[in-house]
Amino acid sequence: MLKLIKRGMTLNEILLAVSILACSFIPIIGVISSSMQTTEKDDHIIKGVSLCQEKLNAVLQFPFDYIPSGKYIADITSNNKDTPLVVKLGADDFRIRYISELTVTDEVVHYQVPMCDFTQKALHPSNPNEWMTLKNVEIKNMVKRYTVTVRWTEKEGNPKERFYTLSALKVKARR
Repeated sequence: MLKLIKRGMTLNEILLAVSILACSFIPIIGVISSSMQTTEKDDHIIKGVSLCQEKLNAVLQFPFDYIPSGKYIADITSNNKDTPLVVKLGADDFRIRYISELTVTDEVVHYQVPMCDFTQKALHPSNPNEWMTLKNVEIKNMVKRYTVTVRWTEKEGNPKERFYTLSALKVKARR
């Protein structure tokens, strides 16, 4: 009697193995797709933060009185030939469109100054706390707040507008 030796696989076994592999790859492909969307959203946020920081740093290079208070959506350029400065505001087109704007506001500084009242010193020689009074002082045109906002709209799924804002104070100091 002859013995038949089975070598290889049948077509049914191959089809079963391929279908099991295909069914196992479907969830893996879904995970990869969602992680790519999350990475793209994070990329948009990182680009918005980077643009905002870059524009705020450029604005802070201008002299204190060069940019008056107000809201700016167009480029700002210095007229100084020695140090040409340019801040690009408005639209920046990458894979997604970013819109940047600058707001400059004057901040009023409030503080209290201790004052010595020498008329009270004669009335209360043993109590120095009675000699002192606090005077409220208000200073204008010494501090400016620069606020840069970068906006963009994500287009995946539901379009959602996002923004990032940075602010910095600049003091008019004399040397």
